[in-house]
Amino acid sequence: MQPLTTTSTILPLVLTIFGVQIARLWRNYAQAKKTGLPVIVTPLLETQILAQIATPFLRAVYLKYLDQGKGWPRWCRFMIHDWSWEDRRRAHEEYGDVFVVVSTEGTICYSADAKMGWDVMNRRLDFTKPRDKYKLLELYGPNVGTAEGAEFSFHVRITGPPFSDGSGVNELVWSETMCQTRNILRKWEQEAPGDFQNDINALTLAVISFAGFGRKLESVTEQSHEIPSGYNMSFFQAVRVTTAYMFAILLIPGWLMKITPLAKAQIAYAQLDKYLREMISKERVAIESGGTVKSRGPTGNLLQSVLQSSYDYVQKGEQQKTEEKAKKHGFTENEVLGNLFIFLLAGYETTANAIAYGLTVLALEPSLQKRVAAEVDHVWSNAEAQGRSELTYDDDFSQLKYLYGFMYEIFRLYPGVTIIAKMCENTQNVEVGTTTHILPPGCRVYLSTPAVHYNDDYWENATELKPERWSEAYSYGNGGADTTSSGGHTSNPTSNDSKQTKSSSIAADKAHQRRGTLITFSDGARSCRGRKFAQAEYVAFFAALLYEFEVRLAEGVDRDQGRGWSLRGERGGRVDVGDFMASTSGSNQSRSSSAPFRNKAWRAKNNKETINVVIPKILKASPRAQSAISRSKLIPYTPSFEPLKKDPASESPPSDAPALPRISVIQSDTYDAAIAVISAKPGIQVGVLNMASSYQPGGGVLKGSLAQEESLCSRSTLYPSLQENFYRLPTLSAVYSPDIAVFRNSELNATAVLPKEEWTFVDVISCAALKGPYVDVNAEGRKVYAREKDRETMTLKVRLILQVAREAGLTHLVLGALGCGAYGNPPGEVAKIFKKAICGDKRKHGYAEGIEEIVFAIFDDGENLRVFREEFS
Repeated sequence: MQPLTTTSTILPLVLTIFGVQIARLWRNYAQAKKTGLPVIVTPLLETQILAQIATPFLRAVYLKYLDQGKGWPRWCRFMIHDWSWEDRRRAHEEYGDVFVVVSTEGTICYSADAKMGWDVMNRRLDFTKPRDKYKLLELYGPNVGTAEGAEFSFHVRITGPPFSDGSGVNELVWSETMCQTRNILRKWEQEAPGDFQNDINALTLAVISFAGFGRKLESVTEQSHEIPSGYNMSFFQAVRVTTAYMFAILLIPGWLMKITPLAKAQIAYAQLDKYLREMISKERVAIESGGTVKSRGPTGNLLQSVLQSSYDYVQKGEQQKTEEKAKKHGFTENEVLGNLFIFLLAGYETTANAIAYGLTVLALEPSLQKRVAAEVDHVWSNAEAQGRSELTYDDDFSQLKYLYGFMYEIFRLYPGVTIIAKMCENTQNVEVGTTTHILPPGCRVYLSTPAVHYNDDYWENATELKPERWSEAYSYGNGGADTTSSGGHTSNPTSNDSKQTKSSSIAADKAHQRRGTLITFSDGARSCRGRKFAQAEYVAFFAALLYEFEVRLAEGVDRDQGRGWSLRGERGGRVDVGDFMASTSGSNQSRSSSAPFRNKAWRAKNNKETINVVIPKILKASPRAQSAISRSKLIPYTPSFEPLKKDPASESPPSDAPALPRISVIQSDTYDAAIAVISAKPGIQVGVLNMASSYQPGGGVLKGSLAQEESLCSRSTLYPSLQENFYRLPTLSAVYSPDIAVFRNSELNATAVLPKEEWTFVDVISCAALKGPYVDVNAEGRKVYAREKDRETMTLKVRLILQVAREAGLTHLVLGALGCGAYGNPPGEVAKIFKKAICGDKRKHGYAEGIEEIVFAIFDDGENLRVFREEFS
């Protein structure tokens, strides 16, 4: 009878539990249906413990399925923690940009609608952060990342100023990143790179230690440093171990960690806590002394700035007598610690992973890397011309616009956060399109980062990495939330009241125009305070790296496999850069074949070998190329040619009027464009424009520079034709070099010489643009020449180029955006000057008589290409 009794007891209990669960599911489903949004039922929500336990197992089971880019199977999709990363937009394409998922435990509203997301992120009192998700981050109590309501406002008033450009922290981040990057580069020069991820993690750790706490670390060494009296571990080890086991420290109680193999992590955390409290105490003494006690650490570090801001907050409150008594003393020690800890958590591994993704993408896309490196080289050259041996945040960050765009594309395509989690405590209205929907109390609202970032409605060809989409001139669609002025035009980020764009605004302004469509750093009222910190670190790292080195795939790595990995990415772990770039091995291969980087010194050495060894062999093998060297000549501008005048009374051109050349604007390398023209019409002679240095033959080719002239000289016999006695080039003169042999292809740092039968012969016109003209911004927000003299000089230079082409009998030309790169000429003005010189105006015809075709080959797919295409459309 006992088994029967047991069964009769358990069965009702099971049925009762089952019934309760069904009732809860029905209640949640009914509430979800009332919203009017699509509703999906799932066994478990991704927030439930069982789902989080099952996630790693399901990821292992479906790994091959996910690798094929199919996303998650429907039956388990919404159970997977961070399912939206692998799924991208599949669920939203199936159910809509906004839908509700229900289980017995509750409801989650998933949104990929930018306008709704922007609204939710700005209604911070209506949509708060889920306590169960963020409570873990409150080791010391509420902080700026977890606080809500008035408490959040209090934290923002104190933590906001330390992250502003005026505090000096971003300059500190920039300079320390430059220093630490060079340390790593010197290490990689001495020995083949080992574990890239460890090196990058060490770098970001060193930067945040210095900029965050004022403590200098060496990122490339593992020395334990001196252990002060009263401590069991150095500061370096305490920070390193704490960050390595950050999530374990957050999730596992301290008493439990002490009796597990993670005991070392608990000790490191306790030691770091002790270090920081001592540093806070000493810094407070220095601040309150009014300058009689010297502050420790570099000026502008976050610990110092947060304490100073807290002190200033108290002083202001005492003066105005309006602050709440409960907060009149500013931050407590625990509140300082809590905010510093959240900065450490947010700024360490996230930035390291973004750098790792960036390195991998550059290795996979050599042409993209070439564009980024060319800009970096230009900015370094400008700094050297100004007598500076270092780049600075204030002077140079805003000049690295293409690199800035590359950075934000990495943040967009490989976001460190997949979900922006919110919750409505009470009934809340949301608008999707023109329809209002009512979300029930307790409903979570999850804004899907990948689903927004991969949406073609917000991002043209969303899966493509296009740095130029972050340029000031680029626009696409409406971008989600309203980003237009009252006149309906996309607002221009450049102020009409300012002739220069400050670095303090360039980093944030373009991202802020993407209202709701870029949520890597969240957005709106709760956007990430450390955004500029991350930007300064990222741009400084690549500015230092690409000035000296090139990133390549390790030998034997399949490029298609690498591309698949870069698109798939990883969740829940570090990016293993070493999988796709060379790592330390015991082989005796030469560095040039095994290292993933080729630096500026390598390029300089290779270019010198090209000029001193390779080109003489080419000339010896080709009498045509040899004889051309002595036929190069310096040609001055002569105003003897005058275009035919037009008859203003006649609507049709006279019979003897010159025909206009066919004009096209393409994205291409100069020589590649010329080769394409010759391939289409074999036997013709094409002239190409070398945007030359006026000071020395080949510009910086012997120094390993990467600009257009340097590229032409490293691939052809152009360099010896630029005779020393021509220089310095007179302002209105150009060098004409006929029959220049192009013997290399355009691959980045190509060294192989093409077979002789594949050489292409072109004529080269070398003309230097006006350098560093005064530039203003007109009422339309476009850059223009500030002085008429500069406009006239560039006009005569363009006429000179056409004059040389006419006198040489060239019928086909490949030109470029003359002077619109490092020399700073406004592309709109230069494009208009070319158009008027070629096509003429209302009064007379142009200067391109006899020229049948002109191709503008512009390498960068950015503002220059767009402006020239618009002008010649």
